[in-house]
Amino acid sequence: MTRPSQKHPARRDPGAPVGRYSPAPEPAAGTASGTPVTARRPRTVSDLMTRDLVTIAPDASIRDLIRVLREHGIGGMPVVDRDGTVLGTVSSSDVLWLATGEAEGTTGFVTADTLDTHCVREIMTPDVFGVGPDTSLPELRRFFARTGVHRAPVLEDGVIIGIVGLSDVLDTLLA
Repeated sequence: MTRPSQKHPARRDPGAPVGRYSPAPEPAAGTASGTPVTARRPRTVSDLMTRDLVTIAPDASIRDLIRVLREHGIGGMPVVDRDGTVLGTVSSSDVLWLATGEAEGTTGFVTADTLDTHCVREIMTPDVFGVGPDTSLPELRRFFARTGVHRAPVLEDGVIIGIVGLSDVLDTLLA
């Protein structure tokens, strides 16, 4: 059995139900994008985005999803196929909807005994609200305000290269 979360240097292991996807090189320690944070204020999504992604496959169980969310201390993540294509996003709120029996297309309540009978595909948001790495911060602020999403995949030529969250944007207001 494959561990629910693993680090992969380029692409997810096709057999792994969940994993990490990190196509971009890691920035130097203490920096946001390879440039010291104190050298300049962030101006684009590329300056803010997280490059070391935690992702999950659509066929992963809800139990695996909860484990990965808790293990990484995150509230949501992109759902990707075996080729790394973003299919949607899933969050802890989606799990809550499932647990209350109110998730679209599901019946009844989910309990600890039934977590393995449901998969991420059932509760994910299939719409991909993505942004480009060159998106300006004012544009990104408007994007989050208009869509109501809390995190967005950063896409370049249709490939996920990072993720940026509402908390990243709020941090720029304090800088």
